[in-house]
Amino acid sequence: EVQNLLQMMDIDFVIDSSLVRGLDYYTRTAFEIKSSELGAQDTILGGGRYDGLAEELGGPRAPGMGFGLGLDRFILMMEKSNKQGNIERPLDVYLISIGDQEVQQAGWKLLCDLRAADLAADMDFLSRSPKNQMKTANRTGCRFSIIIGSRELETGVVQLKDMEQGTQLEVKITEIIPAIKGENRGGQESCS
Repeated sequence: EVQNLLQMMDIDFVIDSSLVRGLDYYTRTAFEIKSSELGAQDTILGGGRYDGLAEELGGPRAPGMGFGLGLDRFILMMEKSNKQGNIERPLDVYLISIGDQEVQQAGWKLLCDLRAADLAADMDFLSRSPKNQMKTANRTGCRFSIIIGSRELETGVVQLKDMEQGTQLEVKITEIIPAIKGENRGGQESCS
């Protein structure tokens, strides 16, 4: 499933069965994220699953995962790649995904496309109800929400809601980014 999600998001990866993260409690998946900007010490983030750790420490049987981030390396990578970002930037789009795994994966793909188009975008990762997802969209203060479900996936048309004006229209998935950027800037090309 992890590999499928990475492929769907066009993220290159290499399977390394000899990867050792230095802690022996990892199970199934361990990972490292590396940067070509840093030279020999290129690992920025690493972690994995440790499903038996809580039980081993005397707690209840519980799945787990975690990661460690080298903040100094992360900052160096950001500086070298000139991708400082704007942490204070408000959310442009909140994606509401309603349906089975196929719809969820389409939502992930759309989220990646939105972010690649320089739109500040987020979505629900807990498979909550549509009502709860809409509440979250309202709380974020996002300008737009996109609703995608089985019907939208079949037709290739999603629901785009302007959260400020309360209007909603159907937009082809292939035209969603230009529609958002055009709406958000009165027809101009960029969106902040």
